[in-house]
Amino acid sequence: MMERIRFDMPQPAPTNVPPPRGLNCDISKMRPATSQMRHLAERLVAQEKRNSHSSGTPAPAASDVLRKLRPQLANLMGNAGFGALISRALALAKADVPCLREVRVKADGSLEGLAALQAQFAPEEIAESVVAVLARLLELLVAFIGASLTRQLAQEIWPDLSLDDLQTGRPEWLETR
Repeated sequence: MMERIRFDMPQPAPTNVPPPRGLNCDISKMRPATSQMRHLAERLVAQEKRNSHSSGTPAPAASDVLRKLRPQLANLMGNAGFGALISRALALAKADVPCLREVRVKADGSLEGLAALQAQFAPEEIAESVVAVLARLLELLVAFIGASLTRQLAQEIWPDLSLDDLQTGRPEWLETR
């Protein structure tokens, strides 16, 4: 008789449960993405903000980074692959930043629900939330296609951005497992 192997998968939290009182975007309590990917995400947002000549908050620039990455990644892995990747990045970021709880990935790969956060949180907190999603997306890219190809992809989109200091090893979060 064959022995059955049982895989215990964690059950997702019910989505109809209201968030606990006091839920906020306090980034000081955030479990950080790898420091290098977070730094890269922040640099991409800063570059996008410079490119748009915006003196306002970084929230729109952070969303623009995701918007610019989409066609490149869709060419690499298809629309469904990009949707799966951004959905996973958002799920990981939600564990880091609780205020992302109501944010969803739309069919076009953009994030829905960020506008609703504007009424509750400061623009800097929203920008940090989007940076958290972007950092997780970059981590996943490095895991799937490697740091060199991730660097090349970013360099194609943002040719003025120097990425020479970006290490090409395995992401920190893979080293601990």
